[in-house]
Amino acid sequence: MVAGLMVLGVLALGSGCDAGASVGSAQTAVVVAQTAVNVAQTALPGLQTSLPGIQATAQAGATQVAAVLSDPQAISAQLQLVLAGATIDLNPTPVSVANSAVTALAITGTDTHSTLAQMDSATRQATASAALVLVAQYYPNATLSLTLVDSQGGPLLSGTKAPGGAPAFQ
Repeated sequence: MVAGLMVLGVLALGSGCDAGASVGSAQTAVVVAQTAVNVAQTALPGLQTSLPGIQATAQAGATQVAAVLSDPQAISAQLQLVLAGATIDLNPTPVSVANSAVTALAITGTDTHSTLAQMDSATRQATASAALVLVAQYYPNATLSLTLVDSQGGPLLSGTKAPGGAPAFQ
């Protein structure tokens, strides 16, 4: 009986130690959580102060991107890539206005490397369609006309795209 009481006492003492450790762990977790809240409260005003600077930087970057994307030379360079290296000429109407104010845009692509001429008509038309859709993003209110000619000036393809419409080819 004495031996049984000793075993019971050891078990109770062992269980009590575990409970003490659990209480200690819980107290440590509460202290850590309070510290995290204090750190967040300290950091939040700094973030609120920095936010206008971050927004201003993003707006300046967006303005620079918009300026590049409205540049006719940048648009011509993109078209040149889509149209397999053709030389591109853009003629907006009216001239010297914002892209959104252009009502008509004549695009002439000269196939100086004979890359477009070597394509079958379906591939050439798909390439021209992609070019018209690309340009329509920059000139959303313009009726677009695209003429592709070979290096001698001979016709390869002609197409149009009305604002909001699909490309059409003759």
